[in-house]
Amino acid sequence: MVKLFIALVLAVIVACQSATAPVAVASVRVTPDTVVIVIGTNQQMSVQVRDPSGNLLPSAAVHWSSSDTLVVRVSQAGMATATGLGVTKVNASSGGVTGSAVVYASFLCPCVPSNTPGESGNNMSECSCRP
Repeated sequence: MVKLFIALVLAVIVACQSATAPVAVASVRVTPDTVVIVIGTNQQMSVQVRDPSGNLLPSAAVHWSSSDTLVVRVSQAGMATATGLGVTKVNASSGGVTGSAVVYASFLCPCVPSNTPGESGNNMSECSCRP
């Protein structure tokens, strides 16, 4: 019986020594860091999780959230959907560290000229969602 107990203790010690410790998260960066989303449409958000040495942690678990779900909802895959007019933050958390992006939810996308005024080919019909 004592031999069995000692064998079990040794097995636990060996198992604990071979287990890898979780890698610490130093930073979480959400991109795009600022975006305008037209109400009723989506924007795929991305995240970079890094360790204290600056190495990417591509398999780190990430939890997505919105500071105001009446303005933007976000799936656990990082898909942000504008649900109402306003400004909010989309947050990604991993290992106790949170990164955020500012999201503007608008009825219309602001139109920005594709070329500088006075240049040939200036086209106001090309719109770009930028805050």
